[in-house]
Amino acid sequence: MFILPNLPLSKKSKEIFSLLIQGILLVKKPTIREIARFFFSPKYSSPQSLVNRIRRFLHNHKWNFIDVQISLARLIMNRMKSSRSFIFFLSDFTYITYKWRVLSFAVPIGGRALPILLIPVKSDSFSKLRWKSEVNLIIYAISLLLPILPKKTVFVFDREFTYPELMKFLIENEMYFIIRLKRNVYVNGKPLWKLGPGIYENVLVHKVVANVFVSNLPADMLSYELYRKRRNCRRIRERDLS
Repeated sequence: MFILPNLPLSKKSKEIFSLLIQGILLVKKPTIREIARFFFSPKYSSPQSLVNRIRRFLHNHKWNFIDVQISLARLIMNRMKSSRSFIFFLSDFTYITYKWRVLSFAVPIGGRALPILLIPVKSDSFSKLRWKSEVNLIIYAISLLLPILPKKTVFVFDREFTYPELMKFLIENEMYFIIRLKRNVYVNGKPLWKLGPGIYENVLVHKVVANVFVSNLPADMLSYELYRKRRNCRRIRERDLS
């Protein structure tokens, strides 16, 4: 077991927090009981006592949510920098209720997307927040990560993140980015759907100079088609279970 440094937590809280982080990475099915069973040692009276400690930590502990995430991200990044030429960050919005969604940044590790930074936000409340718009929120979140990231980190975004301000911000901070473009985006004055397959270097996208790759993947390999198939399969399973 390791103790996480630079976290605004007491020593005992750091100990339990480190168990949770290691459990997510090492335990095949990282439930509280499985994590307690995996890390049980004579210092705890029983596996159940460790389960109780973890539950008390999760239910009662108060911390600055952002500070803890950044401290943990710093630890992970320090380990990754020594073993990788490039670090990829996957970025997305996840809807959790009809009013709330979460802006997430994750790194792919061992076939998983390990969350590094999560920022929950009400989907209709940007006018009441300090970032005023969705792109300002994204830039704010990346600004929190910049001090711990190496130059030329690669950010991967879906098509809803096609913001000129975001692209300019990443370029100014010497970061790379990959953004899936909408078909109606203009590239050097032409709509994307009119371009043939290939690589277009140093072209203008929303007045930002970038490289564009146009694929010739069949329709059944495009993300929307895959999403529609998954959605239909889920509906069939739900119907069969009802």
